[in-house]
Amino acid sequence: MQQQARASTRRPGTAIDPENTVGRLYSSDDEEAVSRRAIETLARETAHSIDEVRDIYEGEFARLRDGARIHDYLVLFASRRTRDRLVHGRH
Repeated sequence: MQQQARASTRRPGTAIDPENTVGRLYSSDDEEAVSRRAIETLARETAHSIDEVRDIYEGEFARLRDGARIHDYLVLFASRRTRDRLVHGRH
């Protein structure tokens, strides 16, 4: 019972709420905005289309998110994996 009370007092965005993220790739608008900027930067730096980068990035992000217990570095790791795939032709 005490855990339920504590969970309900968390500020929005501080924890992933499965009820609010079902069907959503990103857990918050901020995470989505940061990812969008990362996608645009990767597209510019690698000379690939935004659509191509977005497809790869979102796949990597989803794979990482599904296995992650800590979500603080998902954008960083998804960006690195996406860049590797784009640069080394594994896409």
